[in-house]
Amino acid sequence: MKKRLLSRQLYRVGAVRRAAAAFQEVARIDIDSSGKGDIEVKLEPLDPEVADVVMDEFLNYALVETISDRG
Repeated sequence: MKKRLLSRQLYRVGAVRRAAAAFQEVARIDIDSSGKGDIEVKLEPLDPEVADVVMDEFLNYALVETISDRG
């Protein structure tokens, strides 16, 4: 399982949730945004051999979604 803390200054919670929905076929993703601090993401790829790639692509997707939100 991969874990990351995402800064709310860079990522929006809604964008991270949309990324998780888009990646549901390749990974199990848990998002904890209950606090006011960073967004915690736990990602477990269905194929452990590509864990790093899946996490990187997930983060890119979430960032693009955040940028789209900001218009």
